[in-house]
Amino acid sequence: GNRAEVWQYLIDENKLPFMAMLRNIRNMIQSAMGTTYHDWVIKKLSNRNAVANSKQFPFRFLSAYEVLDAVSDEAGKDPKVLDALEKVKTPAQRVKILKRSKPSRPIIPEAVTLKLVARYRKALDEAVRLATRHNVAPIRGRTLILVDGLMEGTCTSARGL
Repeated sequence: GNRAEVWQYLIDENKLPFMAMLRNIRNMIQSAMGTTYHDWVIKKLSNRNAVANSKQFPFRFLSAYEVLDAVSDEAGKDPKVLDALEKVKTPAQRVKILKRSKPSRPIIPEAVTLKLVARYRKALDEAVRLATRHNVAPIRGRTLILVDGLMEGTCTSARGL
């Protein structure tokens, strides 16, 4: 299940594949996983060899980045709960506070301080840069990029690619 103990076990036993880690960033944050484990995930996302060996294209990291936007939105919804979460040390205490708050959507434990989200963003930025350099074959010759002037908005997701 989506419990801190499960994520921590997978990381400790080196049984968490890169793509599974990337696709489950939100779940790991919501699970009240320990800070040491978040540090491990962030380090892995910033590691040149890990990203190159993952063979993931840059848009996969952008999809994970989009999840962090949702996490930030959730984290910003109840400042009282976040303040309380900032002061506790153990996952059990965090879970207790979250159960008392009864938000409409699960609020993110591990004191989803915007600092933690910012650390994940920075790591994903680096992962995009590394994936672009190491996982995308260069295009030989000349390249012409055409953009339709009628396109509205910006591309914020890799959905549909």
